[in-house]
Amino acid sequence: IWGASFGVVSLSSYDVAIHIGLGVYDKLDGMLLEDGAVNLRRKADAQGTKPPSDLIDKAKPAGSHLRDEQMTKNVKSMNNAHFGSFTVKSIGARDDNAYLCNEVHYRALQALRHSRESKKSRLRAAYFLHIPYAGDGANGYEILGKAVASVILQLCRKETVPRDGDSKVSTT
Repeated sequence: IWGASFGVVSLSSYDVAIHIGLGVYDKLDGMLLEDGAVNLRRKADAQGTKPPSDLIDKAKPAGSHLRDEQMTKNVKSMNNAHFGSFTVKSIGARDDNAYLCNEVHYRALQALRHSRESKKSRLRAAYFLHIPYAGDGANGYEILGKAVASVILQLCRKETVPRDGDSKVSTT
């Protein structure tokens, strides 16, 4: 639902935010880990509601990308990693992904930037993982669940950015 990601949960209470959404439709053995998000919203949500505007952040240009240096490094280090029968691919922000998952990740990256600037928040990392449908058979969900849990564990183990400001969140 458009806007559901904004203001519902304060990410400042968590060290790591990992959002998960269905987003791999062409195979059952792949996951996509997002590198950044784009300042766009398109298409109707599950209730048929169109987004209130095409922009997530009206102060930034349409199509501008929000990325974080450390998150990019961590995401790229996971490219082609295998978790059971699943392969994780890193993928950059793109206009054709200007849907709910992108908005959620954009807001999480904004919260991460705020956390780094204010130093009043615990948030140290923000990720978005697109997963496939579970495979057929009695164990499809269990197999997918174990792989997703392994990816989450690996992401949580990644070195986070020191508070001295070495890494910056940037927009382009």
